[in-house]
Amino acid sequence: MVFTPGPNALVPGWLYLAIFRVFVGLGNAGIFAIDLPLVQEFIPGYKRGWVSALVTTMLPAGGMLAGFISWQLLPVVGWRGLFLVGLVPLVLVFMIRYWVPESPRWLNRMGRPEEARKSLAWALMIDPGKIRLPARVEAAEHTRWLELFKYPRLVLSGCLTGLTQTGGASLGLWGATLLVLVMKISPADAAYLMIWVGVSAVLGRFFITALIEPLGRRGSATLCMVCSGLGMVAQGYLYDTSIGPWSVFYLLFLFQTFFGSANYSVVGRTWPRSGPPGCAPAAWG
Repeated sequence: MVFTPGPNALVPGWLYLAIFRVFVGLGNAGIFAIDLPLVQEFIPGYKRGWVSALVTTMLPAGGMLAGFISWQLLPVVGWRGLFLVGLVPLVLVFMIRYWVPESPRWLNRMGRPEEARKSLAWALMIDPGKIRLPARVEAAEHTRWLELFKYPRLVLSGCLTGLTQTGGASLGLWGATLLVLVMKISPADAAYLMIWVGVSAVLGRFFITALIEPLGRRGSATLCMVCSGLGMVAQGYLYDTSIGPWSVFYLLFLFQTFFGSANYSVVGRTWPRSGPPGCAPAAWG
């Protein structure tokens, strides 16, 4: 029996997916905003740029794994079954949340110095007794969010930095669909090709991680944005071109992802080199 969707089928279909995709986006953005600063609290200032980039390096591995699973299971369980498989990483998330200690800065500010000391000791793998914490913790300063607009240049630069990732994020979300439409291949084959897109993203993040210290964040970001932007424009113009058996659209996809994904490792928030407030410099070795 063939199911033919009627007008009402659109409501529980694309609208349902669109609404919940917003929740997924909020969750992903929230994790990035919390996890990266948490890791940076445990890292000495002179290593913070490199380690912060390394933290994000394996994020594309999730897309790579998703491509492999989709390639293998899509013909068997369909796309709804893949959504259920996608719930499996939730188990790992809860395990990590249980295992990783609370922010030592927050613990110290809440008047729980012993827990803060143990938290740092866990990360540094040293005896908690060797960690010195400040005798007095400065109270958190509460400000209205409207005060951000006192610094329009910073707000504008932050917004533009986020926009640099829009194209790459869109390619990641629509990549498999574009491969089906442009290269005229099956969804399963598109999922297989997305595995290598994920590999390219991982390699790009390792590549830029090694360049952040010698080039600085500005130089690294400029390299990423110029190369990824040129690659994306070329994808649009050369989508129907081939070099032998290879689709230029796909080759440029790999190129764009290499540099576009690397940009995520550059623009992440970084604490000042002196270390986050509330923790003694001696605790950073």
